[in-house]
Amino acid sequence: MELNHDATAPEESDAETGIDQSTREVLSVNTDEVVTHNIAEFAAQVGIPPARMNRQERLQLITRLEGSGD
Repeated sequence: MELNHDATAPEESDAETGIDQSTREVLSVNTDEVVTHNIAEFAAQVGIPPARMNRQERLQLITRLEGSGD
């Protein structure tokens, strides 16, 4: 019995998927890390730690976080 060591999935034609299978990438993103990074970046830009932000600054941060999910 011979095992197939080729872990690639069978390729579909470009006409079926609209994607060039030879350049397909799969990215794994940890959303917690992305959110934490965006909060830290915003805090650095405004020069205020998140715990000390006022209401307006927190609202700006939330607006930025909502926009980063586009």
